[in-house]
Amino acid sequence: MPENRPTSETHIVPHQMTFDWMSKGIMLAEAELSNGTWKRGNAEIYLKTMDINDTVINNLWNRVQRKRKNEPVPEEFIPELWQQGYDIGIFIDSPMHLLFQGEYNNEDNYYQ
Repeated sequence: MPENRPTSETHIVPHQMTFDWMSKGIMLAEAELSNGTWKRGNAEIYLKTMDINDTVINNLWNRVQRKRKNEPVPEEFIPELWQQGYDIGIFIDSPMHLLFQGEYNNEDNYYQ
């Protein structure tokens, strides 16, 4: 389980983002969805508190759906970039882009 993101928490505690931390969140969500403990909405809300984008969440959901139908799924499902040992801090635009992943998913919507 990722630090500062227990599933029983009732408020969001700040935590420094790392690719490893985000990967742990994805793995937890996959396990909870696969065993039926969570529904899609639970996983989406949880992962959005970790700034995980919609594409990754949708890919995870599609993976779980295929597993439920006993269809083959790729062994690897964490974004490859997250696994290459980079520090998220070297991607200088990440915080700016992550700001708009909530209610306002792009800057045009935000400024209208």
